[in-house]
Amino acid sequence: MNIRPALAIPTKEIEEYVKNKTTKIELATHDFYHLKLTAIGARWFVKVLGGDKREQELAYIAGLLHDIVRPSTEKLDHAKESSRASEKILLSFNVKKEDIKKICEAIGSHRAKHPWKTPLHQSVFLADKILEQMGAYIAFRRSMYVAECKDYNKFEDIETHFETRIKKFAPDEFPEHFSKLAKTQFEWSVKFSGAFRKKEAWALSIAKELYNNGKMHAKSIEKAVEDYKPISEEDRKYKQEALDYINGKKFIEFETMVKI
Repeated sequence: MNIRPALAIPTKEIEEYVKNKTTKIELATHDFYHLKLTAIGARWFVKVLGGDKREQELAYIAGLLHDIVRPSTEKLDHAKESSRASEKILLSFNVKKEDIKKICEAIGSHRAKHPWKTPLHQSVFLADKILEQMGAYIAFRRSMYVAECKDYNKFEDIETHFETRIKKFAPDEFPEHFSKLAKTQFEWSVKFSGAFRKKEAWALSIAKELYNNGKMHAKSIEKAVEDYKPISEEDRKYKQEALDYINGKKFIEFETMVKI
C-alpha cells in the first residue's frame, strides 16, 4: 500500500477531481482549461515573487479550484462560494488545515484587489486578471463569455462588457513590480475594444465567431481560437498571441517585464 508522506500535497488527485467535476458546466469559458491556465499562472506568479516550491504548489491548487462554483451570472459572489466549496473538497483529500486556509484565502480574494499578505494570497487574482482577463486571448474569451452569460442579451453587449472590465482592472490596480506586464496585457484589450466600438472588420470577425460559438456551445475556447481563420494581419496577430499564451510560450517574455 502506498502511504503519502505527511507533508505531501495530493495535487494530481485534486486536479483529476476538478477535471471530472467540470466536464458539464454552464460556462465553457470557465471550464477545466481556464482553471488549468489560471493554476499555471498562479504558480508562476508565486515563483517570480520568490515563493518556495510548496507555496507554488498551493497556488496551483488554488488556481484549479478558484472557479469550482461558477454559474452563468455575475450576480453571485462565485469567489466566496468557490472558497467554501474548496474547503470541503480539500478536507476530503486530507489536506492540512493550515494549507486549506491559505488556498481558500487566495480563492476567496481573486475577484478584486486586497491588501496582499503573501505571494500565494495574490497569485490567483494576478493570474486570473492579468493573464486570463487581459492580453490578446481576452478578445476571443470575452466575446464567447458574453454569449454564455445570462446577464447579457445581445452581441452588442460585448462593447459594454469590455468597457466595464477595462475600467475595473486598469494597470494601476496591480502591484508596481507587475506594472509593465499589466500595461502590455492591457493594451491588447484596449485595442480590441476600440476596434470593436469602431466596427473594424477584424475585431467584428473575432467577436462574431466566438459569440456564435458561445451561443451554440459548439467548441471549447481553446479549440475555437485554434480554428479561427483570420481575415487580416491584425486578427492574425491576436490569434497567434492567444495561441502562444494558451500553449505556455509567453512566460519567458512575461518574466522580462517583471521587476522585483
